[in-house]
Amino acid sequence: MSDKVEATVEGGPETAAALTAFAARIEADTQGPAKAAAIVAGIAGSLAPVLTGALAASYGVQDVYVVNPLQYAGPIEYGTDRMAAQYVVTNAWESAGAQVVDAFEQVYAQDAKALGFETSVGG
Repeated sequence: MSDKVEATVEGGPETAAALTAFAARIEADTQGPAKAAAIVAGIAGSLAPVLTGALAASYGVQDVYVVNPLQYAGPIEYGTDRMAAQYVVTNAWESAGAQVVDAFEQVYAQDAKALGFETSVGG
């Protein structure tokens, strides 16, 4: 009995080329990350502490980043020597998990299908 196993893979080079093209598309893409950041910004607004509502209303997206231009957004997120951190954006990222995965699936499903890969968005 031989310990040697032989196999022939059909379409190997084509599959490798398709995967390389798909990986390059994902690496160069900003649509998926921007969509994910928009989801997180919306959740951050709902998690922000409210005094006047300005902080909650100011979360947004710049390029692919969740931002808040208010001067006191940073100290609220990360804390100060007089105040504990609230981790608004951090907690928003953590609670957005499934929504972010769904957003990426929707963005990339069409590309994957065009390259011949089967997809199952949302399922």
